Amino acid sequence: MVLLIALGAITAWRMIGAMEERFATVGQQSFYFAERLQQTLMRLNNLMLRYLTRKQPEDWQEFEQNNLFLQTWMYSKRHELLSANERRIQTDLERVYTEYLAAARRVHQLLQQNLSNELELAEATRHFEAQSQRMAAKASELANAHRQAQQALLAELNTTLSKLHLMVIAALLLLVTAGYFLSRSVYKDLIAPLRQELVHSRALLERQQRLASLGVLAAGVAHEIRNPLTAIKARLFTLRKGLKTGSRELADTEVIDQEINRLERIVKDFLLFARPSDPVLERMPAAKPLEEIVHLMRPQLEKHGVSLKIETPPELFIQADLQQMKQVLMNLVQNAAEAAPGGSIILRARRMQASLNDKPQPAVCLEVQDNGPGIPEEAQKHLFDPFFSTKEGGTGLGLSIAARLVEKHGGVLHFETRPAQGTTFKIILPESKGS
Repeated sequence: MVLLIALGAITAWRMIGAMEERFATVGQQSFYFAERLQQTLMRLNNLMLRYLTRKQPEDWQEFEQNNLFLQTWMYSKRHELLSANERRIQTDLERVYTEYLAAARRVHQLLQQNLSNELELAEATRHFEAQSQRMAAKASELANAHRQAQQALLAELNTTLSKLHLMVIAALLLLVTAGYFLSRSVYKDLIAPLRQELVHSRALLERQQRLASLGVLAAGVAHEIRNPLTAIKARLFTLRKGLKTGSRELADTEVIDQEINRLERIVKDFLLFARPSDPVLERMPAAKPLEEIVHLMRPQLEKHGVSLKIETPPELFIQADLQQMKQVLMNLVQNAAEAAPGGSIILRARRMQASLNDKPQPAVCLEVQDNGPGIPEEAQKHLFDPFFSTKEGGTGLGLSIAARLVEKHGGVLHFETRPAQGTTFKIILPESKGS
């Protein structure tokens, strides 16, 4: 029995080692391969649209620079593709991208020649748009293939875990005393953490699939809205030149301009949710973003009777993108001010132990506390869902964007609320040690 259990333990150890090796090949960054590709492609399309509109050489130069970056980046990411299907799609994508560049350069050539044949230019532009749609379709196909590869890997890991579980049960039946303690040690130290990691990864994958689908939809809608908005704004600028100062028509155009700007802000929020930029991390005191938010927002909040205070935090440091962290805090403070009109908001930072990236570690908690009525129970479960809002006229993207930005920092965004006692939002980030 001892030899049998020893053989089983060796087999289990090898299986776990193989699983860990397979799991290590699936880095967090691989989830964002197709997303980054779609983001850069959208950037190239916007640059080409701007070049067609303005016909400025610097726009074409920026297009070529982004093209060089995308080519280099795609080739460097080949090793992160998991399956043969992904590598096949990547090969097709490179071929389509070559045709996409050829179409763009044909448009550039016609613009450089200053030809009067508008039909030829229009045909070249339509060909470029067709190639752009083919690129977008291939990028979406690559994203779907990558998700399928992830799901296949998770299914394989789940099957292996089931086999390991059966081996542990067999060991418990064979060895009543020594086998019990040995099996308990194997289960506790090896299998349980791996199962927890698998469950977490599955939940993360499902959430990322939902966000990716919503992100692609939001990016597509925003892209389709942005193009006519640009044309409308250009036409409005031309019309305003011919209107007299103080005329009713000029006043109407100013109202239209304000509404266009509001639409552009909504489109910007859509794009920020769909494709949040990677943070540029720098080591800073945890109090720095809190102090800047107080300096920025306190005068305006005091005009509405809301008190904004900061509790002097201990000497703590974090790795963060200051602008993105201010954006998150500004959103939380604004929500707190709307939830507690005439009340008070307290900002603080404190040290704590938290589980980040599936392991306990020292962390810094940035808190935004208000004394409002609290969050209704029916709204709590949907609070971070995209497009869910309790405010009239709200887009429901503020907290979703904030949560995604915090996740990009390797942290999490939580909240605690009690009826009639207020709400506290907590930004939990890894603590930065050393210089």
